[in-house]
Amino acid sequence: MSIPKINLNKINSRLFQFILICFFISLLYFILLTENIIFAFIISCLTIFLVPYFQRLIIKRTKYRMIIEFQDFIYLLNGSLQGGNSYDNALVETKFNLFSMYGDDTLLGKELEKIIYWNKIGIGYEKGFLMLEEEYKIGFFKEFSTVLNITRNKGGNFKEVLEQTNNTLSERLEIEREIGTLLAKQRIEVLMLRVIPFIMMLGLKFIYPEMIIFLTTSILGGITFFGVGLIFALSFYISNKLMEVVWD
Repeated sequence: MSIPKINLNKINSRLFQFILICFFISLLYFILLTENIIFAFIISCLTIFLVPYFQRLIIKRTKYRMIIEFQDFIYLLNGSLQGGNSYDNALVETKFNLFSMYGDDTLLGKELEKIIYWNKIGIGYEKGFLMLEEEYKIGFFKEFSTVLNITRNKGGNFKEVLEQTNNTLSERLEIEREIGTLLAKQRIEVLMLRVIPFIMMLGLKFIYPEMIIFLTTSILGGITFFGVGLIFALSFYISNKLMEVVWD
């Protein structure tokens, strides 16, 4: 799976926060479980292997946020054009409206600033949206660039096409939301299945404390503990891949 370059600095910052949180949660859990700080620290360091998972998760959320903002962009741009503004003025007004709606966290608003600037130095709007598609890979920017190129350069009712695009996009997003709602139960079930083994291990500490001592102090116990960990990691990997197939 190729990973698009979407605001890498911001992603790396959020990724570091996720990994740091997971590390400390894991450290506290295994200290409580084993009462062995060194063992807990070594096991917690394995959270580094979660980097690809969290990276894909952040990118997925970023792309979904961009799709939502693009829907608002189409609606706002269409309204501005209906109000009699030229395309250039409508684009500037839409940019300010996106900043008003989402604040400084707006993704598309910041990208529109670049596109408007690029247009001033000779890079057309169509090319700007194509470059945006290469970065976010959501499909909509390429379609919008094509529509923009046809209607502006080859003639056509841009307002009518834009309204049709808005309706189509709204229907597609509504279908995606309905699918997400239907799959919400399965997501919760998968999350519970991932958490239950940790709860059971913590329960064993109080019911059979000698078992935890065996797993963390003897060679055979360490091998057993490591083997169970590998099986759990493999199940996590497989379930995550299945979810990507179903939900993506």
